[in-house]
Amino acid sequence: MRVKKARRRRTFASFRLTGDDLDPEEWIERTEITPQYAAKDGEILHSRRHRRPRALQERDGFVWKRPNMWSVSSREIFDTEASDVGDLNQHLILLLELLEPHSDMIRERVKHPGIRAEFFCYWSYYSSHGPTIPPSTLVRMGALGAAFSLDIYSLD
Repeated sequence: MRVKKARRRRTFASFRLTGDDLDPEEWIERTEITPQYAAKDGEILHSRRHRRPRALQERDGFVWKRPNMWSVSSREIFDTEASDVGDLNQHLILLLELLEPHSDMIRERVKHPGIRAEFFCYWSYYSSHGPTIPPSTLVRMGALGAAFSLDIYSLD
């Protein structure tokens, strides 16, 4: 694993659902959770963080389409100072408390081969080791049928 260099310490976690068979509008309606990002394949839309259209982007001469996606993030839920807190577990617990009331629906849809659930985490800090996630949090994440991805950036 290659550890990348970052400019400032930052921590956040996101939960995202992606896939060809995902309808982001259905998730908004059924969960009543307003996502920080939602897109249908091929839509051209703007998110709060990106001013240019996100649906179609050119990379290496190819047009890249954004997948169907529904995503919530601790970065948007915590206030600005809290997003600099290095305790990744705190961010994951916040998301789990938001999502667990809908766990049956999430598990049901993730069984479908056309939908993927993932906790995506970002951690950059002055430290010689990465974050620690206790088994109790990992069990709760696994109960939703979600994968766990972690980007680690060193500030040293």
